[in-house]
Amino acid sequence: MYIGEDGKPVFMPKVDGPAKVTSNMYRTDTPQRLEARPPEPYQTFSETFEY
Repeated sequence: MYIGEDGKPVFMPKVDGPAKVTSNMYRTDTPQRLEARPPEPYQTFSETFEY
């Protein structure tokens, strides 16, 4: 829930199911795993100061 611009509470929609990936960012008993695949590099990337 959050408060809308008119000052009334707005409820979030129901979830589809439980989380498939649980965060273990601050756990000390297990190693961290990279769950998401890193982005692919651009084929046409060039070093520049402006985009």
